Amino acid sequence: MLKELGMAFIKMQRITFFGLVLFSAVVSADRDPTFHRFCNNPPNFGEGKIVEGDKNRCQLTYNIATVDDTTAYNFCDTQQPFTLLSARRDGSKTICDITTYYVCQGSDVLIGDKCFIPRRAVDFAQARESCGQDYTFCTISSGFEQKWITGQFILVRRTHLFANDFL
Repeated sequence: MLKELGMAFIKMQRITFFGLVLFSAVVSADRDPTFHRFCNNPPNFGEGKIVEGDKNRCQLTYNIATVDDTTAYNFCDTQQPFTLLSARRDGSKTICDITTYYVCQGSDVLIGDKCFIPRRAVDFAQARESCGQDYTFCTISSGFEQKWITGQFILVRRTHLFANDFL
């Protein structure tokens, strides 16, 4: 009896492992259109290109000299809202390698690790009510978030989509 339970447990572990591998393969096979738009048109006169063989990884090159690797990392970290893999200097250029582990569906816009659903502009109270119980309301808590939301939506939509009480 104990041996049968042990064998059943091992089979269950194998099934779980296979399911996780399959899920990871499906998720990594997707590409996020927001990430690709960002890579093709990065801010501050950067040049971006998708890394061959990995459609959710981008290399950004800026014609900006940084004094050391820490400064390069800090610069790269402020230039994009995704996951920074590495930053390095190449003469008078700074090169940032970024990736995303998230994929949004439909017309949702990926910023960092959140998918935003663009809708018409409303005031703060209406926006909070419109979320309903199925969504959490994203409150902009820093100038960094405001910069990315504004920049991404102006670039893509050319319209005002968010209202804030703190501005």
